[in-house]
Amino acid sequence: MSEWNLFYRENFPTVALDSVGGMRHDLLDLKEAIKEKREAITSGAAQKSVVVKMGKIVEHVAPILTGFPYAQCDCRPLFDPIDYIVFEGLHAKGQVEKLAFVDVKTGEASLSPREEMVKRAVEKVRVGLGLY
Repeated sequence: MSEWNLFYRENFPTVALDSVGGMRHDLLDLKEAIKEKREAITSGAAQKSVVVKMGKIVEHVAPILTGFPYAQCDCRPLFDPIDYIVFEGLHAKGQVEKLAFVDVKTGEASLSPREEMVKRAVEKVRVGLGLY
């Protein structure tokens, strides 16, 4: 029966102690790997959050940035679902030559489904003027 490595209470055979020690080592490695993955996920989410917030800030100040293709005075903010309606020519010439629907994007951002709907409506000239 001794070849079966049976034990009672604290009288662990060397084989059992080695096996438990190996399992503890494996568990510590797994715990460390989980900790690293959790930190990576948290860090990635935090970075994405910062990027989104920075994008929102840029949306609000875009008309005053160098290279913005429209006159600041012609821009009227909406921010949802589209960032600006631009009345091109209104300030400089006193008449609206063209309306532009402008959405500001940073990085790899793309149009949201609601912004896509606005884009399609404009492209199909489904635009009107309502008076109240």
